[in-house]
Amino acid sequence: MRLGPGTVCGPEEAGAAPFGDEGPLLQRLRLMAGVSAGASGAQAAYFESLYADILQACSDPRGYLAATFYVPSEVPAALGISWLCSEPVVGAAASLPDAPAALSDSVRLLDLPPGLCGYQRLFLGLIARGLLPPPRAFAAASSMCDDAWKMYEVAAWRLRRPFFLLDVPHLPGPEATRYLAHQLRRLAEFLASTFGCRLRRDRVEEAVTLSNRALHQKRRLDRARRLRPGAVDSAFGLRLFTLYCGFGGRRCLEVYRRLNSELAALPQQYPRGVQGPELRLIWLGLMPLFIPSLTRYLERKWRVKVVYEELGGFDWPELDAEELFERLADKLWAQPFLGPARARAQAAAQMAQEFAADAAIHLSYPGCRALPPAVPELRSALAAVGVPLLDVSAEVVDRSRYSAAATLLALDAFMEQVGARPRPPAGLDRAAGGGRP
Repeated sequence: MRLGPGTVCGPEEAGAAPFGDEGPLLQRLRLMAGVSAGASGAQAAYFESLYADILQACSDPRGYLAATFYVPSEVPAALGISWLCSEPVVGAAASLPDAPAALSDSVRLLDLPPGLCGYQRLFLGLIARGLLPPPRAFAAASSMCDDAWKMYEVAAWRLRRPFFLLDVPHLPGPEATRYLAHQLRRLAEFLASTFGCRLRRDRVEEAVTLSNRALHQKRRLDRARRLRPGAVDSAFGLRLFTLYCGFGGRRCLEVYRRLNSELAALPQQYPRGVQGPELRLIWLGLMPLFIPSLTRYLERKWRVKVVYEELGGFDWPELDAEELFERLADKLWAQPFLGPARARAQAAAQMAQEFAADAAIHLSYPGCRALPPAVPELRSALAAVGVPLLDVSAEVVDRSRYSAAATLLALDAFMEQVGARPRPPAGLDRAAGGGRP
């Protein structure tokens, strides 16, 4: 079945009942928040926020919207409806004992080939397995990745839920902006009709205000990280990109505020322009979600620090309630994964210069249609600014396909190549996911 932009499939009256008691996913998030509270209030706030988002989505009698990453979260926020995005949910769910079975269920029940994006397969598998209730509706943006919206389209058809495709043109321009703004208006109308609500001015202004404040806090955080390279825990830093899905809500803003407060209490690590004793790494691409952290493995074994992550490198002009949909179109144009691979490569090279990176690591996920093809452009752009690049191909969601030995061998060889000095070994296996197939 092929559906065009803005097409609705399935019965619009489909809903979701409140969803039982706290299940394993919420239990895991509560545990992660408790563990993080001892080290960082910001990390605890992140997991508490995700817990609250999932709990709200599961218990809202109107149901919730399942949206792909680049559907602007300000739209459901302005309508006052619950929404979930696959990336933050899967980040917590991939290490659950039920995750392999959920991946299998997505293939079996939704007829999804195992080679497609694991993020979406696991998210839909959580629904197929009953770890999440079916959403009231699905919405997907066509930007960056074809797999995501096509998988949502199939899931909506199988579950008899309405589906909306936000068709994002490949390149910006006046005509493209008008077209995309029209699409965003239709998305708001679709959600208002499906959830039985309306776009009220006070809610629009509140969502815009919260989004702009979160953007201000995000910019402040980026400035602080340039002054204090490596001050943010690298494993937590690789989760921060999922806050993109929360702009327009209060919880996203609170996480940024707490993290900025924590960093403000730290001394500036090195005077401006002075390099510290550790090599600085920029992390590009994704990260395996079912092991504690590859970056912690590197930082414990080698005198290196991961100072920033490509997925967190987003910014856009502030929103305006009077021109909400036009400015949301600008937000979509601003993300570096839309358009030619060369633009993404140039953004990565600029990031490496801003954070004075000594080297870059790119993790190519074979199930992704967007990241691996850009590697030649990334290598060329980074070489032009004197930053060597390692590209590692590794599974990020399906632990049965991950080779710890091959991944760690490549990482260690690269550390030697760029002149990183070793640290005394301590607890490396667990940090790297050693012992898993």
